[in-house]
Amino acid sequence: MGLDICLNFNLPYLAANPSEFWRRWHISLSNWLRDYLYIPLGGSRKGKRRTQINLLATMVLGGLWHGAAWTFVIWGAFQGVLLMAYRALEPAIQKLPTPRRAWMKRLMRIASVIVFFHFVCLGWLIFRAESVGQLWQMLGALFTPWLWWIIAGPDTFWMTGIGGMLIVILPLLIMQAIQHVKQHLEPVATMSPLKRSVVYASLFYGLVLFGADVDKPFIYFQF
Repeated sequence: MGLDICLNFNLPYLAANPSEFWRRWHISLSNWLRDYLYIPLGGSRKGKRRTQINLLATMVLGGLWHGAAWTFVIWGAFQGVLLMAYRALEPAIQKLPTPRRAWMKRLMRIASVIVFFHFVCLGWLIFRAESVGQLWQMLGALFTPWLWWIIAGPDTFWMTGIGGMLIVILPLLIMQAIQHVKQHLEPVATMSPLKRSVVYASLFYGLVLFGADVDKPFIYFQF
């Protein structure tokens, strides 16, 4: 329609640190927080301590933008603490010896992405909680032993939905890998008509098979 819409997400789950994540995730919101909160507060121009305070204040206010709830405040504070910690550790990280071999660099990058991905998921748990009480329950559940489904056998494994979830996630992981390797966010558009048809048919089948059977309003409607 002749409209040039800005890139809003750029493979954020492949970020290796919080600073990179916020350059990749919800880019329009990140730029707004930077231009209208972080920089007016002083940005990084008033010393290290003030920079840390500005980072925390910006992310807490960014959390409040999503809604007037303590869970959003905690989520913003969590993101702010991650940025503060990375900013404090960044000089030491940059001084670490750089591996000479390309495969070692790639391995370190993959390890960093995997580790930071778990922090991102923890943040989404805080974000999605409907109350502080529910948040504590979910955090407690993270540390509840869950190896019972391995002992119970494969039937229980698939019946719990974990196996089905892996079936859904695996194609998405493959697509993310293709996007990253090709440095192209729309690799399906470059495929042959036959391959595109297979992908579209698979996506449609997935929507029919795993789509919600109840009306669930879009979560961003509440913001």
